[in-house]
Amino acid sequence: MFGLKLTLQASAALTFRVLPSGILDIISYPFVPPTTLSGWLRRVWMLAEGLDLPETSAKKDAPYFVLPRDLISLGAYPERRSYIHKTKRKGVKNFKDTSFTRLTFDKKTAPTFQLHTWEYLTTDKLLGYVVSEDEGLLRHLHDVLVDEEGATPWGCKLGKEGFAYLSALSEVERLEPQTSTQQPQTLLPIDTVIQQTEPIDFSIFNIYRFAWQEVEAGGLDAPSTVAGYDILPLAWAEGGVLETRWWQGENMHFPVGLEETLRGTHDV
Repeated sequence: MFGLKLTLQASAALTFRVLPSGILDIISYPFVPPTTLSGWLRRVWMLAEGLDLPETSAKKDAPYFVLPRDLISLGAYPERRSYIHKTKRKGVKNFKDTSFTRLTFDKKTAPTFQLHTWEYLTTDKLLGYVVSEDEGLLRHLHDVLVDEEGATPWGCKLGKEGFAYLSALSEVERLEPQTSTQQPQTLLPIDTVIQQTEPIDFSIFNIYRFAWQEVEAGGLDAPSTVAGYDILPLAWAEGGVLETRWWQGENMHFPVGLEETLRGTHDV
């Protein structure tokens, strides 16, 4: 197994909407979900290759643009302290109403608004991880994202709200399996957490992984062969250490079960 560690610099407050979600309460994950990082990094890759970004669409059958299937995104996590800030935002009552986008309107066509509760993740840096059994593909991604001065500072919208750019990138490193007790850096399979002899503080979130079509993928400018998502619960450690089998490298470690879960070879 091979791994790549990315440092993302947030340039605004971020919202990663927890789904399923309420309409009036927009709750944020306290980290970048694996699927979100995959979509962001695919767009950064396209920018670095000089390609136009895909048009954003709200259609149900809109194409997906994410990392190739052999590159597994593990998500990105605050490097140091982070905060969830909750505030109120004004939004329309009827989500099909487009009158608020008009330059002018009269009393009869004026939109009606309601208050939403909105969460923002505030943090300076996020550490992201991408792994693969294909060393060549991971090294190609690395080489595209660096120049003689280091990581190329490409960035784009990240999540439902916010923007981040790539500020640093590790070398591709070899990962070896080992059993040890360590502080988690990533999400965790729930069965790994509940099997611990020493209790660990954690929260459970519904996370998603891609459901892939069994068709040949196109080029970097072609939509990904994704049919949709599978939902799965994963744990987010809030303190403590964990004894399990890890993929271990010089600058990163994560549970073997997490990579297997996100790849779809581990039942949850």
